[in-house]
Amino acid sequence: MPTKLSTALSDLVLALSCLYSVKQLTGYSQVKGINFNYANSGFILVFSAAALGVVKFGMSSPPEMLVKCHKYASYLASIVGLCSLAAEFYEQAKFPGYSQLHLYASITVILLQLMLDPKAHDTIANFVKVSAVLSILLICSLYKIVYGCVGAVVVALLGAVVGTEGTWFGIPAVDLFHYGFVIVN
Repeated sequence: MPTKLSTALSDLVLALSCLYSVKQLTGYSQVKGINFNYANSGFILVFSAAALGVVKFGMSSPPEMLVKCHKYASYLASIVGLCSLAAEFYEQAKFPGYSQLHLYASITVILLQLMLDPKAHDTIANFVKVSAVLSILLICSLYKIVYGCVGAVVVALLGAVVGTEGTWFGIPAVDLFHYGFVIVN
């Protein structure tokens, strides 16, 4: 497998944007006394997947263990990361029940991976991811958080239209996917 330096670079930019988001939220937490634990957890999961991607795509022959770790970290980031961000929005809006619902849903999806056939699991996982994005859009619409609404729409478009396979105008879709998330962060 040849190196995919463009994807290693897009993963690096995504990883750095996640670290920046955690830094900003942590700084805001210290000033305002508000915790953003769920959002920070989501960003750290995405950072972990992206950091592994930098190494994986920067190597011409990555070890199989690295490939598997990157795949699973990306899986966790897509489910638990998105659900953690949705949970944070509900937590800040003082709806802790909905916040917990997203967290439990993400854990349930991970556990169901062990019991269901891949097609059924993928259907449930996609439902949970779409629910998280729609929840972010809903809560941001109710509280008139324009950047949150735009971010939710961009994430939906990234998942539904861009995806991570193939190319768009000669650019790997996965790179556009990463840069889209950088903008959302």
